[in-house]
Amino acid sequence: MKLLRDPLGRPIKRVYFEREELDERCERIAAEFMDQHSGGFGLPIPTDDLIRMIESVFFLREIGIHVVPTSFSTESRGC
Repeated sequence: MKLLRDPLGRPIKRVYFEREELDERCERIAAEFMDQHSGGFGLPIPTDDLIRMIESVFFLREIGIHVVPTSFSTESRGC
């Protein structure tokens, strides 16, 4: 992960991730969710499980809880 900067060198709130890092983070999030809710991770991930994962994040945000998966480090909380 690297912070982007504007032309004057000031940090921009947008963060840039390498593709490999995004893949790793997404796999970790999916595996955690599947372990907790579906009895373990397996590929392919069933569509119903993907829908449940997405809906759970949106529901929690609607009631004011901003979800940061435990596999994310504190530096990614601003994303």
